[in-house]
Amino acid sequence: MLLLLGGILLLSACFPDRGPQYIDDLDLTITYYDDEFYVDGQANDQYKYFYITDTVEYIGRKSDSDAEEDFLKNFSPKLISEIRTSFTELGYELKDSDFVMNNPQESFAVNVTFLALSNQVIGGSPGWWWGAGYPGYWGWYGPGWGGGYWGGYYPWAPGYAYSYAYQTGTLMTEMVDAQSLKDYREWFKDKTEEEIENADPADIPPLQFRWQSLVDGIASNSDKANLNRLTTGIQQSFTQSPYLQRK
Repeated sequence: MLLLLGGILLLSACFPDRGPQYIDDLDLTITYYDDEFYVDGQANDQYKYFYITDTVEYIGRKSDSDAEEDFLKNFSPKLISEIRTSFTELGYELKDSDFVMNNPQESFAVNVTFLALSNQVIGGSPGWWWGAGYPGYWGWYGPGWGGGYWGGYYPWAPGYAYSYAYQTGTLMTEMVDAQSLKDYREWFKDKTEEEIENADPADIPPLQFRWQSLVDGIASNSDKANLNRLTTGIQQSFTQSPYLQRK
């Protein structure tokens, strides 16, 4: 898999050596693609059709039921619509799941997930307030951003104590080959939980991810602003992936 980064890091006229001052200055879009499928980053016209899930899968703390409900109501439909439109504008035809599974050689499926995490930081400021990098963490999907809140203050000055909290997460869009998805589902079909847990990983058909996008950042307390930033990140992910365009 090859990786591309897209983001904007803006420095204000004030404190020019202290890093970004606004949370949207840290928005970041990361894309990966299968370099054996998109050889040398060139388009591949194998696919004509695609299916996308109806909603964004929200993964967060069990206690965040209100946040999940708000996200699914106010964010999910618009994000799915933006991604769906982006693929159709590239020349792919939207179909339902049954059609894609019955025509897997010419199709791919799209899944969208949002991973939300809460963070609390307490400490003293030696200057560059995040130390080595972003205020999230480079875990499975990246530092991320999400619908949360910003508290405390910017601890620019050395020697100041500070405390701040934020919720981070990642909006992940995955494009998977439909044939590999069909094989994967067929393998799981009619198997018991014990059979799945004890299965040799080598026996499980691998999913072939052709493309993945991660949109990361830190939340503001404005749903409208957060949605606009997520939408901008989605658009950036397609802009930096020209090989997705059908010839």
